[in-house]
Amino acid sequence: MAMLAVLIPLLMLGVVLVLGRYEELLLPQEDADRGHRI
Repeated sequence: MAMLAVLIPLLMLGVVLVLGRYEELLLPQEDADRGHRI
């Protein structure tokens, strides 16, 4: 159970980082006029 409590937040963090990186790759690189959205 303790193992699960450690793994779930790490997994969530990994998913968030991967999705953020994936979204950066998908979006066109013309953010200079709009600014970055987080």
